[in-house]
Amino acid sequence: LGAVALGFAGMLLVTDPLGAAASWWLVFPLAGAVFQALGDLLTRRIPQHVPTDSITVATLVLMTLGGGIGSIGSLHLPRSGETGLLLLSAVLVVGAYACYIRAFRIGEMSFAAPFKYASIPLAMLIGWLVWADRPSLGMLCGAALIIMAGILIVWQDRPGDAQPAGVGDP
Repeated sequence: LGAVALGFAGMLLVTDPLGAAASWWLVFPLAGAVFQALGDLLTRRIPQHVPTDSITVATLVLMTLGGGIGSIGSLHLPRSGETGLLLLSAVLVVGAYACYIRAFRIGEMSFAAPFKYASIPLAMLIGWLVWADRPSLGMLCGAALIIMAGILIVWQDRPGDAQPAGVGDP
């Protein structure tokens, strides 16, 4: 729980919900994070006979509906160059979610989950490289906390140094 709280604190520093740029739009990423965590927990409980492709499609339909609802009032048709980028990103998202869902179904959640949180510092890096959006000191500190929380979660769940039963017994 401490690592989760550390990661949440980092997310709050990155988003700065009480800062000068704060708006009610920040509710959407916060709600998205909650729903994503719930989805991760539920994915693990889905019976193995349900295909990963079905889970991926259901996830993407819900994401599309949520994104559509969140963008009401700001919709516009994509321009010719944007359509290709939208299609490419859709293919990449489908592939990424299929891999992520499969990892959650067959692997340890504690190992797979930190990779999702790495997207926040990665988004900051892309924003800096592509749009010259310089992160604030608070954002950098938040990113560091998120990365530390991910490392801490993986470190806490590593196999112990305990010897197997019967080894070293007199």
